[in-house]
Amino acid sequence: MKRFPISTHTTTRILLGALTAVGLFAFAAPASAATAYPMGTVNLRSGPGTQHTIITTISDGESATVLDHVGDWLKVRTPAGVVGYMADWVTRVAEDPVVPATTPPPAGEPGLPGLVKDVQAVRATGLYNGRSPEYDWLGSVRAWEHLTYLDSAEGWMKVATADGTQGWIDGSRVLLTDKNLDFSRRALYGAREGDWSMTYLKVREVVPGGTGLALRSGPSATAGVLSTLAQGAPMKLLQIPAGEYVQAMLADGTTGWVSRNWIKPVAPLPEESVRLSQVSRGVLRLEVTGQAAGVKAEGGLLSVALPANAARGAYLEVGQFGVTDMAFTPDGLSVGFEGEVRHQVVSQAGGTLVLEIRPVVEQVQRAAAADREIYRLTMGGTVEPVIRREGAYVALDLFGARLAPGLTLPDGVSVAADGGGVTLRVLSSKAFAVKRRDDFLDLELLSPGLIGKTVVVDPGHGGIETGAIGPTGLMEKNVNLTIGLKLKTLLEAAGAKVVMIRTADTRCATPEQLAPYPTLDEKLRADLGCRANTSDTAGADAFLSIHNNASGDRAVRGTETYWSQDNLNAPRSQVFAGLVQEEMLKSLGLRNLGVKENIFYVTRYTDAPAVLAEVAFLSNSTDEALLRQDSFLTKTAEALYRATARLWN
Repeated sequence: MKRFPISTHTTTRILLGALTAVGLFAFAAPASAATAYPMGTVNLRSGPGTQHTIITTISDGESATVLDHVGDWLKVRTPAGVVGYMADWVTRVAEDPVVPATTPPPAGEPGLPGLVKDVQAVRATGLYNGRSPEYDWLGSVRAWEHLTYLDSAEGWMKVATADGTQGWIDGSRVLLTDKNLDFSRRALYGAREGDWSMTYLKVREVVPGGTGLALRSGPSATAGVLSTLAQGAPMKLLQIPAGEYVQAMLADGTTGWVSRNWIKPVAPLPEESVRLSQVSRGVLRLEVTGQAAGVKAEGGLLSVALPANAARGAYLEVGQFGVTDMAFTPDGLSVGFEGEVRHQVVSQAGGTLVLEIRPVVEQVQRAAAADREIYRLTMGGTVEPVIRREGAYVALDLFGARLAPGLTLPDGVSVAADGGGVTLRVLSSKAFAVKRRDDFLDLELLSPGLIGKTVVVDPGHGGIETGAIGPTGLMEKNVNLTIGLKLKTLLEAAGAKVVMIRTADTRCATPEQLAPYPTLDEKLRADLGCRANTSDTAGADAFLSIHNNASGDRAVRGTETYWSQDNLNAPRSQVFAGLVQEEMLKSLGLRNLGVKENIFYVTRYTDAPAVLAEVAFLSNSTDEALLRQDSFLTKTAEALYRATARLWN
């Protein structure tokens, strides 16, 4: 499983329908009649589908936080911190009102105070449409500009500027605190890719006689004066270098430098901190400072008891490496994971507890199907697999993983393990893929041909998302759909199972699934998430997204195909993209614009070998005329069919 960047965290009250004989729920009364929903329980599963294991249950009327919509399923977090999936057709939710993007979220996470975060950029930086500078640039953020916090993941933070513009900012360039807590109780957050922290710093204050102490713009008596501080003015120290001046943050969030000669510490809370960092690929290190009184791992929740500070409360979303979030509660620290967590205690001394978190290969089994061999790896914890060809072998690298004691292997499988992880090798010349399930991975060796293969066809855009529009008004969404339906017919005739993302002028996500997302950008991302999740739920062997291009220069023509290096089956995606480009060029005779690597959402976040084909340029009048011809669309579908059929040869 993985987290998609499309969540809006809405605390909900779960209302269940009537229990049926098969153990599911169905609505028995209009949604407005809350009393018509009898008490009962609904299963919370490890993935979006009834084939996934049950991890707990939720009772009628309980509160939970909706993290995501995945097809017909809700991804939720319970007050106990358990993250799982429940069917949205068996429930309805009493949601909090949608909050405008320019105002902070109204409440914190379940069991925590109502945390409202303040974000300041510590230096001028860019605001982007996604979690990478490779996404569209939306504008600049000034140094020390206050921003509204919306979300965080992968070391990036989603924020809103004063004019309502929403985008993502590099977490290493911001100062993040909870502005609605008493200053002494505010944690200082750090979030950057591969490194997250929550720290309680002791409060300092200006000593008697220090009235008029200057807060300066730099660590020098000659630096500009930002303001003057009265006796007793509270602050927390961010940097304490050698020399007279230290960097301090004031209660209003202002940051500057003050002379250490005129400040003193005041009690009241003990200094505590947690730092989660990736020390090597697939290996996480958790350092907890404080008087730890025990560690417990249960399902996807790792807890560290910290009895000394019952006034604590902090929360930070992580959204990377299988970690969902970290929270300080009155009981201590909790770290949430998408799947079961595996940890080892490295050390505990001097008030610091150090844990290592890495996946474990617990079992390897071999199975056979009509069109493939399957090597199933039962995994404990979250793993980052990379599959590749290594001479006559198919190699599966499991970075950071270790082998369970006494592990036995099927015939034909060899394994090498060291501190960097585990590599499994199988002697085979067949096409290969890796599929990610709840608690295991499947290494698949696939026989030639389309029979038995599952192909997901994604006609791009749909509904209000028209895509490109040609000079005479031809809409990309309609062209993409026509090609997709023709391709479906060809693939099914050859024995493939075809899953269509859409078969009409609609989006992938339903209006009901898009309703929780207040902005068009969030709705678009939710729809893209639906496309990727539909493919993953179907267990796709290939994913093909059909598009047509546009350019501000109407003379531009040509064909190009995209794949993503971040795709789970990136080596096979690259091969697939080459085949698609080759076959389209043969059939269509357009200019070769090449095979290109990019971070398009559906090629990046879909697990199956995935490509995005840009057939022609609708913005060009000649190409638009071709795209109006049924014979040209048929030739395009035939080219895509041949490329897909060759993927397993």
